Amino acid sequence: MLYESRACKELLIEKFDHICLLVLKHRNSKSPYVQQILIILLPRLAALKTNKFVSSYLTETMAYLLACVKRERERYAAFQALGLLAVAVGNDVMAHLKSIMNIITLALPPRDTPVKKKGPSMDPAVFTCISMLAKAVGSNILHEVKALLEPMMSVGLSPSLTAALRELAYEIPELKKDIQDCLLRMLSLIIMHKQLAHPGKPKKVVTQIAQSVSTSSLVEISVNDVASITLALRTLGSFDFEGHSSTLTQFVIYCADIYLSSEHKDIRMEAVKTCSRLLSPSHHFMESQPGQVVSMSAMQTVADVLNKLLVVGITDTDPDIRYCVLASLDERFDSHLAQAENLSALFVALHDGVFEIRELAICMIGRLSALNPAYVMPSLRKTLIQILAELEYSGIGRNKEQAARMLGYLVANAPRLIRPYMEPILNALIPKLKDVDPNPAVVISVLAAIGELAQVSGVEMRKWMDELLPIIIDMLQDASATQRREVALWTLGQLVESTGYVVEPYRKYPTLLEVLLSFLKTEQSISIRREVIRVLGLMGALDPYKHKLNLGLIEKLDSKAVLSMSESRDDAAESTTSEMLVNMAATATLEDYFPAVAISTLMKIMRDSTLSQHHNMVVQAITFIFKSLGIKCVPYLQQVMPSLLSVIKTSDASFKEFLFQQLGVLISIVKQHIRNYLDDIFELIKLYWMVNSTMQNTIILLVEQIAVALGGEFKVYMPQLISHILRIFMHDSSQVS
Repeated sequence: MLYESRACKELLIEKFDHICLLVLKHRNSKSPYVQQILIILLPRLAALKTNKFVSSYLTETMAYLLACVKRERERYAAFQALGLLAVAVGNDVMAHLKSIMNIITLALPPRDTPVKKKGPSMDPAVFTCISMLAKAVGSNILHEVKALLEPMMSVGLSPSLTAALRELAYEIPELKKDIQDCLLRMLSLIIMHKQLAHPGKPKKVVTQIAQSVSTSSLVEISVNDVASITLALRTLGSFDFEGHSSTLTQFVIYCADIYLSSEHKDIRMEAVKTCSRLLSPSHHFMESQPGQVVSMSAMQTVADVLNKLLVVGITDTDPDIRYCVLASLDERFDSHLAQAENLSALFVALHDGVFEIRELAICMIGRLSALNPAYVMPSLRKTLIQILAELEYSGIGRNKEQAARMLGYLVANAPRLIRPYMEPILNALIPKLKDVDPNPAVVISVLAAIGELAQVSGVEMRKWMDELLPIIIDMLQDASATQRREVALWTLGQLVESTGYVVEPYRKYPTLLEVLLSFLKTEQSISIRREVIRVLGLMGALDPYKHKLNLGLIEKLDSKAVLSMSESRDDAAESTTSEMLVNMAATATLEDYFPAVAISTLMKIMRDSTLSQHHNMVVQAITFIFKSLGIKCVPYLQQVMPSLLSVIKTSDASFKEFLFQQLGVLISIVKQHIRNYLDDIFELIKLYWMVNSTMQNTIILLVEQIAVALGGEFKVYMPQLISHILRIFMHDSSQVS
């Protein structure tokens, strides 16, 4: 990615004349590195401040670049620089066009030179320069480029020549037909090893350009060179030969007869792609003329070539070729593929040894079932039974995964076949979601198949929702299987969208909303976040108050006021600050609200085990807030104590001692109000009060603070502590300082 600095650009424009003079000052340098940098810099300077460059430096720059073209070392870069300079200055290059065209003409071989005497290979930068000149001035160089076509063609076919001709045909439409004719003649020599004869033309008539190709040239091109034939086939399939349908028919027939059975894989591959591309315009023409009589020979040509392609698609020894055939035969050819003989070949491909080819085949057959159901449906039903049997009884995870994927493709492409068999299909799929399979891809494929089935079945799928949703929600909560979560999320969206089962899942499964929202909090993938938002939209709007009632977070009082209960539940969903403000009693003030928000946020951190490194500071902050509030902190005990006691149980020894100290401080603040939590506290004391342990002194101090806070009420807990106190008297080895 390129970044542009406005400050740098303004500085360069301000010093433009000085920079240009310095650059041109070094044009006579002997260093080849300096020359390379100058050639690169000059077109960029021309694009930076074009008007100033044209008026002051274009002539000097053009003379320098034309001189560089004559030197072997700088020739490639100089031709590119000439083209870029022309694009930068536009029509202002016309003043130097004659010199540029002379240089280009000299770089191209004479048209009458035999191939064997043409010397070194042609520099592709020449073609790049010609195409950029056409881009710069368009049809203003019509005659000059037309005169160069024959020398360009005499160089021989290359990717750079093809790219240049494509650009010239686009920028100079008047030359498009001439370029097409020249290129077709060249391709005819390479592909069909003969001069191109247009349909209806007398055999003795030979065009002028064809006569220019000498016998030695024809012999040279006719050599069975894999690379040149592959390039010629690729060019034939990709170049725009609009208006030459009759000529292209000759090529496609020859390619189907000769190159589809070539011994070279590259040639067969390009022949498959070229045949399918060349057939497409003819097929489109027949489809777009429904009321007109279409040539029987054209229809027969399409049918014959398609038949040969399908034969290659099921008999070629290379799986890449077979896959390429099926991938090339898209929806444009469906009317031909739906014929019985072609469908037979596709059903053979359905048993190919390569799974990807079977996938393509079942997608194509499913698509064609709407065009020829009488032929397709019976065989497709047998295929469905085979897939279900494989899914049900195969003991190999890979086979079950492939069966589930095939079923998904069949459901997506043949909905009319699948709809009557929805129940047996689901009876086979749902148990696979519950099985513990060592291959996780099986569950993923089954989930995807259920999602596709939901689209086909619609509201009929609702009767299985109660069985499917708990499984899907469990998968959404499993953070260890990212791909499975993503597919489960997509399947949930498919089910909700197809059945119209909205809002109600939130009531039946109260945790579902929190699970979906957790994706937005933690998930980094944009696609997953977008899918979550889509699912939330499909699920419908939910009344927050009813949702909290459903979760048990709030309850209705007789006075119709709402009391927050989230503090009393460790597993409660987190309230937002806005919700807390709404749920607080009407008599509450902002002095109550701000501590509530702070403590609620701190408790979120306390309950999150992944943020354990911050727990020390959280406890200190809680202690500070309680000290500041004094006795007003009592309402927040039910929010703080469960989480604090839980962290004490799970923390390491060093941090545990600190937590016991802070617990004692909190007890000294709230005094007798701690009584509701004393049972849990004394359980912890008895668990960790061991003789000669590092925490012994801290726990004794905690017991002292509890005794001071409770006063006479402490005697109830004395029986629990007597044994520990006596054990210290008997076994303690510490010395009193």
